Amino acid sequence: MAGSIPPHIKSIAIPLMDNQTSDFSISENLTDEVIGKFNESGVLSIKDEKIAHSILSGTIKKITDGPYTYNKQESVSEYRFKVDVYFEWYDNRN
Repeated sequence: MAGSIPPHIKSIAIPLMDNQTSDFSISENLTDEVIGKFNESGVLSIKDEKIAHSILSGTIKKITDGPYTYNKQESVSEYRFKVDVYFEWYDNRN
């Protein structure tokens, strides 16, 4: 990821994602996960929107779930959840 980021971008702000679904807690959970991944990678530092070189905003569009695997008794043993998110990454400098 680091090689594809313009060299003048050293930090990122990740505001709370907009949520267009009926799951009220998904916005906070997904935003926290994205921030965690950026912190783990160490590629960009997380900053406040007013001073960050870039902003990653997201909108959660849809959540779907359904059976993924079944056991021998033909009961569902695992479910698959799919979250559709629209992201925009803004360069605050250019």
